[in-house]
Amino acid sequence: MGEHNGPVDAVRHAYWSALNARDVGEENAWRFANAHEANSDRPDAERQMDHHNNGVGIRIGRENPDATDAEMLDQVVQVYEDGGLITELDQATNPNIRTYPDNRAY
Repeated sequence: MGEHNGPVDAVRHAYWSALNARDVGEENAWRFANAHEANSDRPDAERQMDHHNNGVGIRIGRENPDATDAEMLDQVVQVYEDGGLITELDQATNPNIRTYPDNRAY
């Protein structure tokens, strides 16, 4: 459970984006994430969920430029455990759920 549009998917998006931000910089990480999400015919809620989790990962990568891959994963898992990732589609469209503030247009 959770491999698609669930906890595993949320952590995967955040971790991939964190590594990208660390390795190629924040702007390029956003380019990769946005290109990946833009070329999709998936529902808006799914794209919003992924975009939020990508943004969280990019923030983690930006704030931890010297972290190892394992340390980066630990940071992502901690954010997940603290409830900072969107792990269900209905969270992505719920106006009471605060989404990542730096989302950029596709």
